[in-house]
Amino acid sequence: MQVLGIHGDPVAARTITCLYCDGLVPLSPNWRLAPGGIGVRLRPNLAGRVCSFEIVESAAEQSHGTVSRGDGTCPYDDCGRVIDGDHIKAQAQAGDMGEQLYAVVTKERVLTKTKTGKTQEKWIRRYRAPRPEDDNSAEIEAALADKLPEWEVLDMVPSERIPDGNKTTAPHRYGMPLWRDLFSSRQFLCHGTSVEVFREMLDADRKAGNLSEVRRARFPRSVGAGSSKNCLKRNGIPTPRPQRTPSMRLVARSSAGAWSN
Repeated sequence: MQVLGIHGDPVAARTITCLYCDGLVPLSPNWRLAPGGIGVRLRPNLAGRVCSFEIVESAAEQSHGTVSRGDGTCPYDDCGRVIDGDHIKAQAQAGDMGEQLYAVVTKERVLTKTKTGKTQEKWIRRYRAPRPEDDNSAEIEAALADKLPEWEVLDMVPSERIPDGNKTTAPHRYGMPLWRDLFSSRQFLCHGTSVEVFREMLDADRKAGNLSEVRRARFPRSVGAGSSKNCLKRNGIPTPRPQRTPSMRLVARSSAGAWSN
């Protein structure tokens, strides 16, 4: 077997600060990464009050979830207290809810030989714990700050307020009044860049006179007047609310809870 390349996608959880011990608490209803028992075990550092993470191979080794029915649980051994949901909402509304990488999904492109001697390509998914160099949040924030004014002028991103309604007030309670607030900075930059690229491709086809009906159909709802924002709205992070079935997912994530993204 020949390994040709490795590509990684980060998996992050929302974080709050424990009001009892000041520890940084990553929030997830469970720490399952994939079927078969692959998941995460938290390694709370009592000195620095920050968790590190370990990839484990069985469900029994996985840590218990740190949020249930809207309430959090501090993972530090010298605390372990329940963090009331109202306190979590207060931190979110104050803009103090953060995020922390807890796994990286990698895909290895490999070549194998069949019994007949033919070369076959396949991708193998693996998981690893995050490393310091995986945290490129500063670069992401800088890139987003650079692109966002242009995207807003071109009406490429959803900046409208989420309307009040039976199902749309939950984001407001967690400090997310705008559609754009439903995205982490990483997601927002990736989606915005994708829409920008698709629009450039569409404009190039129009100028070259290559926009046939067949080719036009290849540009779905990701581009066009207003539709790019709808595409973004449908692909944001899950609203942080209690989940009965933690099955929300992000790019390359097999399963995640409403608090992880």
